[in-house]
Amino acid sequence: MNSKERVLKAFEHCEPDKVPIGEMHIVSQVASQILGREAITVESGWGVMKQVEMVAAGRRDEYVDRKKVDVFDIYDKLELDLLTIELDPSMDSGVEYKDITEKGWISVSKTSGAWSKCLFDEGSDTELEVDSSIKEAGFDGIKKHLDEIESGGFIPDESRFDSLKYIVKRNNNEKAIMVKVPNVIPTGLSWTSLYFEMMYLEPEITQRLHDLYLKRSLASAKRAIELGADVLLVCSDWAYNSGPMISPVMIKKYWIPQIEAIAQLCHDNDIYLMKHTDGNIMKIADDFMGMGIDGYQGLEPTAGMSLEGVKDKYGDKILFMGNVDCAITLPFGSKKEVEAETKKCLKDGASDGGYILASCNTIQKGVPVENYLTMIETAHKYRSYPINI
Repeated sequence: MNSKERVLKAFEHCEPDKVPIGEMHIVSQVASQILGREAITVESGWGVMKQVEMVAAGRRDEYVDRKKVDVFDIYDKLELDLLTIELDPSMDSGVEYKDITEKGWISVSKTSGAWSKCLFDEGSDTELEVDSSIKEAGFDGIKKHLDEIESGGFIPDESRFDSLKYIVKRNNNEKAIMVKVPNVIPTGLSWTSLYFEMMYLEPEITQRLHDLYLKRSLASAKRAIELGADVLLVCSDWAYNSGPMISPVMIKKYWIPQIEAIAQLCHDNDIYLMKHTDGNIMKIADDFMGMGIDGYQGLEPTAGMSLEGVKDKYGDKILFMGNVDCAITLPFGSKKEVEAETKKCLKDGASDGGYILASCNTIQKGVPVENYLTMIETAHKYRSYPINI
């Protein structure tokens, strides 16, 4: 049984020969140490900063050529079964980068002049949008933002799939490929709090936003499926450690229909949908697990998410991916603690299939390579069915 067959068997809620191993993201700094060269794998402040610098310097193709090789090589070297890939920056993204320093940049739309300011902190390896023309203009800024999305159309730029095409060809159906599609909600931005307010104050604009974001995501999702994706990944967090970010009523009204639409597209094309979120979702668990997704990536132990608990209640219909703690155990624990937690996850998640061993979010800069390799080595050692730990 190869890696792809192993992952698909797990999604079918059957026990494959071994528990599959995957990862949502392995940041550049960790990948670089494992591969023995500077690697670009995105999903970190450094990775985004590198992308901005190279694209601004007219080196977009070089950036993509490095990224696609580095992403494949890190998953291949670690013998992971599920490989995750993000879409590439467009050859002509319509964005100009200005005032680039080691601490951040400003991006400006070439068509509308809309701008956003991002800061990069090397110590924490984070990048954050701290201001924007949308934030300054309020709801009118959101309206202009939506006008720009609509006027641009919904056919995705083919260059955004360059890495996926390379990986599909090089992979030769050996690993399962999970493609991260564009977010369907505007979280993590300078104007996210304004967006939350808008849900209550401007329902018509809010519905338009969700409709347009969904159209954009569906267009990219369709193309990713055509090019060979086995699983689609929808990110954007829905919860804090204390519970959902917004009212469950608003989640049902605006967020769940989007996921249901993407899930329908996946199922019409015989592939699977994975939803990621941090935080504790138990207050909305029945709705979350029942919105058509096939898998849930995350399960943060520090947020009170129990793999054993959700597996017992929802494991007959949802695949779970994650639960090795990347907030405390992986960055700060001993090798023995990492080994013990990895073994516990295998024990709690493996029965009857429906489980992929991974960290509860991302292998971030603060994770010592020795600890991550301990997690991977432990998983490889103990993952054969029947699980005997």
